[in-house]
Parts: sequence; structure tokens; C-alpha cells
Amino acid sequence: MFAEDRIFFLTAVVLVAALVAAVGAGAMETGRPPLGTPTFTPTPTQTPTLTPTPIPTATATLTPTPSPTPTEAATAAPTATPAAGTATPRPAAALPRPTRQSYSVPAGRHDWLLRPTGEQDWQSGSVFYPYGTDGRGQYLLHHGMDIVNPMGTPVLAVADGEIIFAGADSAQAIGPQTNFYGNVIVLKPDRTLGDYPFFCVYGHLSRIDVSAGQRVQAGQVIGAVGMSGIAMGPHLHFEVRFAQNDYFHSVNPELWIVPLPGLGSIAGRVLDSQGRDLENHPIVVYRSQEPDKVWREAFTYIQAEGIGPDPAWGENFVIGDVWAGTYILKTKVDGQWLSATVTVPDGETVFVTLQPTSP
Repeated sequence: MFAEDRIFFLTAVVLVAALVAAVGAGAMETGRPPLGTPTFTPTPTQTPTLTPTPIPTATATLTPTPSPTPTEAATAAPTATPAAGTATPRPAAALPRPTRQSYSVPAGRHDWLLRPTGEQDWQSGSVFYPYGTDGRGQYLLHHGMDIVNPMGTPVLAVADGEIIFAGADSAQAIGPQTNFYGNVIVLKPDRTLGDYPFFCVYGHLSRIDVSAGQRVQAGQVIGAVGMSGIAMGPHLHFEVRFAQNDYFHSVNPELWIVPLPGLGSIAGRVLDSQGRDLENHPIVVYRSQEPDKVWREAFTYIQAEGIGPDPAWGENFVIGDVWAGTYILKTKVDGQWLSATVTVPDGETVFVTLQPTSP
């Protein structure tokens, strides 16, 4: 069963409970529905916003070599065809990183964290409501990833570390306001990226099994999936914050968690001809064996306070948990169709840059 198929099934199950819960949840001041699992029913073959022409621009293909360990990254020479898209297994160091603050950190992979749910549970985030997006305008800007599982599914410590918050957020705002994440845990892992700490947030829990100040080990059960706070259905909101423990220092958690067997991910940037990051910009994804059938649609991050690139990658989009294999990414920028063919090895993250050569 493909990842999307299982998400469809789980979403259908939880939405019955979500209808009841949403009555009392209330909406944010933005007028959008509360944070939670998207309520629309997508189909794998729906027509995307972009409709590429039959003859796209030239395609550049690169097959990166997998790293021998999760913390090491392969190295590849950059290509010289940015208009066709470039693909490398690590960030392109020559590109300026649009970080909110300059951090001195090692470039490349840091997928050190365990999955926050167990091997018998669903472990991937929603492909329809990923980090830095708003569910096609239907939801709040997302600062993490949503992992849908039944009520009471155990959640795990993703690393050795210290619990620095455990309880309801009714008195202390862990999100943008109080009573947002409901029952919430914040874990500070022992490991750092460069000299900077990072923090892992578990939101909407039904049960908390730890207390502030407690030491935990990776894989230890620390709570259970719920729908407290403004959640619309049972799921885990998992968030990573870099350098500072607040809502405005989030980074994409999909670049921090260990790849699942047989899967990898695609990260990258979509830029205009002047080298500026494009926000909320659509990217259509095809599998190489079905080059005329849209497999997934992704969007670059919405540029807002609290949403930004990973300090080691400098990306403005991530397509997480894709099967190892070859994919074709297409997007239209400044009137030009851009295309990149990307081969994702098992357990790897491949970096792609899509930018036109001229306005």
C-alpha cells in the first residue's frame, strides 16, 4: 500500500470523530478552520494547479551515491544548467541561504531523530498539510508535521534528552497562544547542531507520561496521540525548533527524522530569475514510470515569521517520504517551464534547485 493510500484510509476514519470535536474547537482569528487533519478528500490523479506543456525545458539528471551512515552526506559536483534544474545529494553551498539569522552549522544531513510513533503505527506526515503550507488556503500556517493515528497510539522520545515542558498549555503558550496544542510535551535532545540546541514539540496529546525535568531515552513512551487543543481529529503534531524554544523558530521536521526503509526525500529551492525565493509556489511531481500522470503536488514555504529554511540546507520546500526511485519535478517560473529529473536513493535526501536563466 502506498503512503498516500494509507493516509486516505486513516483520514477517513478520524474525520467522523473530527466533526464532533470541531463544534467546540473554535476557529482562529484568521477565519480559517482550526489546525488539524485536512478534511477534504484528495485523489492521487486530481488535476493540479499547473498544467505543463508537452515539451518542457531540458532535463538534467543526476543519481547521487547513498551515504554509508545517516549522518554522512555524499558529495557531487554542481551542474552548469540551472534553467533545467539541478539535483545534488546535499545543499549547494554556493547558494545564499535565506535564513532568519545566520547560523554556523555543518551543511548536509542531520536526520538523527527516531520517528515519534512506533513501527506498527503510521509514521509519515500528511502530504496535504506539510510544514510551511496552509493546506491550499484552508488551514493555519503549519509549523510542523501531522502524523495521523488512532486515539491513544503511544508516542515516543525521538532522542535521548530532557523534558523541559509537559502538561496543558492553558497557562503557558507553547504555540501562538494558550490552549493551542492542548496537552503538549517539549523535549530538548542532548545532541546539538553545531553549537545550537534544538527542541521537539509533541502536540494534541491525550495522555502525558513524563514530567518537566525528567530524563528520557530514545524510543521511550512519553505520551499518547490525542486531539486536545484545537485539533480536529486524533493525530500527533510534531515540531522541531532550532536554536530557540519558541513558535517563531520552527524548521521542517522531515529533515531531522531518520528515513524509513525504502524511502527518501527531496528538498530544494524554487527561485525566480533574480535568485529570490518564491513562496507558496506549486511544483508538480511525476514518477518516471508514469511521466504523464501527476503523482503529487507540492508547494514552497509561505514566507512568514516562524517559517523558514533549515540552517544546514537552505531549502524552501521538502517532499518527504517518497519511495526510492526516479521522479520528474516541473514548475513554471517567469514564463518558463522548468524540469528536473531526480533519482532518490534509499535513505537519502536529494537537493534540487529550479531557477530560470532569464526573466
